[in-house]
Amino acid sequence: MKGGASPPAAVPEPETAAVSETPEQMNQRLCGVIAHARFTVLAEPHAWQPLARSTPLPASAIAVVRDGEAWQTSLGLFDYWGCPWAKGDAVIALVERLRSKNSI
Repeated sequence: MKGGASPPAAVPEPETAAVSETPEQMNQRLCGVIAHARFTVLAEPHAWQPLARSTPLPASAIAVVRDGEAWQTSLGLFDYWGCPWAKGDAVIALVERLRSKNSI
């Protein structure tokens, strides 16, 4: 290189861990986590909505997150996965089925 400059240092590759469990084992483990997780059904719908920096937090907000410079609050869908409120009963049934399927 000109002027005796050293070449740039190589960026190390990120380490990855090998998954040693089978898909069936992973399913059982994740269902066990769901079985032991707290599951609360809220009486009102909630959704992520933009929140102006100068706006006070609504009393009905269950969460507030910042994504870069933007703030959002949870106020209107059934859950944080974005399931429509009308599908709430189906979501509850699915979660209950997963909770009862396996346990750790």
